[in-house]
Amino acid sequence: MSKSVEQVTEDTIRDGGVLSLLYFDVHGKDKEGIKATMVDFIKRLTGEPGVVYAVGQIKDSIEDEDGFATSAEVKVLSKDFQSLLAIGLRYGPIGAEIIKPHEIRLGLGEAQNTLLSVSQTAHEFSTYVVQKLMKEEEKIALNKKLEKRAELGKKLLGGKEHADSTPKG
Repeated sequence: MSKSVEQVTEDTIRDGGVLSLLYFDVHGKDKEGIKATMVDFIKRLTGEPGVVYAVGQIKDSIEDEDGFATSAEVKVLSKDFQSLLAIGLRYGPIGAEIIKPHEIRLGLGEAQNTLLSVSQTAHEFSTYVVQKLMKEEEKIALNKKLEKRAELGKKLLGGKEHADSTPKG
């Protein structure tokens, strides 16, 4: 016997899942093409790691100065907050609402992973933009700085792990 959508939702939320509404938009020259793109996009969301289901309602396309635009309201049930964050970072919704639970608790490891995910994504984006604007010699200098930064991060994490394992007396 299969579970109802409501039962799957409640079970997932009880186990740390998050039910949210995410809002996305698409712009293009072809009215039907942008609608098809949005349908494909919602299908892709369903297959993302940590997504239990994604169901979208696509709005009618409207004409604007650049062609056409459409938007979608997508209900997403993710297995945890980290999975929802990954979707937000990867796809950049224009809006987001968490429906359930009313309170999200993160363990220390989850909080650290969340912070590192945001930090890494922001760093990758800024590096990408900067490198597109740089001359070749500036890119080489930046890459050397990034390597040093990575080495320092490893040393700091190594030192922190060592400090945490020291017996307290």
